[in-house]
Amino acid sequence: MSMRIAIRADASGWIGTGHIVRCVTLAQVLRARGHVVAFVCRTDMGHRCDWIEQAGLAVYRLPSPALNGDWVIGSPQSLDWETDARQTIDALRTFAPDVLIVDHYGLDGHWESAVKGALGVSNLMVLDDLANRPHACDLLLDQNLLDDQNSRYIKLVPEACQLLLGPHFAILHSDYVQCRQQRQKRMKERRQSDPLQMMASFGGTDRWHLCLKLAKAYAELAPSSLQMDIILSPTHEDWAVLLELSEHVPGLNLLPPQAGLAHIMAASDVAIGAGGTTTWERLCMGLPTLVVTVAENQKVIAAWLDRLGLIKLLGSADEVSEKDWQVALTAIRDTRGLILSHTPEQLMGVVDGLGAERVAYALESACAISLEQVR
Repeated sequence: MSMRIAIRADASGWIGTGHIVRCVTLAQVLRARGHVVAFVCRTDMGHRCDWIEQAGLAVYRLPSPALNGDWVIGSPQSLDWETDARQTIDALRTFAPDVLIVDHYGLDGHWESAVKGALGVSNLMVLDDLANRPHACDLLLDQNLLDDQNSRYIKLVPEACQLLLGPHFAILHSDYVQCRQQRQKRMKERRQSDPLQMMASFGGTDRWHLCLKLAKAYAELAPSSLQMDIILSPTHEDWAVLLELSEHVPGLNLLPPQAGLAHIMAASDVAIGAGGTTTWERLCMGLPTLVVTVAENQKVIAAWLDRLGLIKLLGSADEVSEKDWQVALTAIRDTRGLILSHTPEQLMGVVDGLGAERVAYALESACAISLEQVR
């Protein structure tokens, strides 16, 4: 049964690119299973509409709202849900979706009820990480690992809503499954005398200049036993300074954004980066990680993962100093990257990389049941 699936998600300088990245990954899995997928995205500064289209997916573009006293462009807290619902409905009338997927912190049950009713979709699925607002959905996916994950949505979704909870459903690109073997091979073949290979990435924006602070700390420490790849956009204001540093500091390598980080992770021994979706990618690869949270919603999840010994939490982006980076790099050097209580194999056991297929199957099953009920 082929379905027409619409996905409502945004990217911007304010909210980052994580929602779009995971939705495109899910869309590619759904398309490979024979479904037609289209996106509805607002064109705020930093949108990724062109990138979505380059992936072969249609995009219905919503206008970026005018900046006024109550609306900060790209801020989910300031989204006018009624206007967004009306524009989304108008955009999708011709596409006529059977299913709607929503991955947006600024939208809740009011929007979901309005759009689902107007378009007559059979099933609506929400991707959420916050559990801070009610939903009117048939399925809800929260791929995070928390101590209360089995109870946090009880009063926020309809009783019949199917819950897909935990990293068992983490949406990862198929590259991560394929590259796990490369990572395992590296762990077996790596010699004690080999330099420790690190990778650092803080998402699509790096508003707190974390890459630059980290690079300066690395340059100050000048560790011959460490090497570091830093991933940052060439359009970032720190790119020129970092490029000059990389040309003069041995072992420091500056890279532009990659189509995916799986191959870099497979060749790394330790990761340094933000919380969010990349957390599950690094766990899938068994990569010990030093985490800096770059959004408020990452703090609770990162703190719990740190408590479980699955990551090492350094702090939040607005608090971490260059001195903190020097201390952290020294610890990585002195422990030879053994910064966690769990082994890489144990980290891999938390996320197997097959979550996107499980989510697609759950969505197909729900739609099949809805179709049978109509008959």
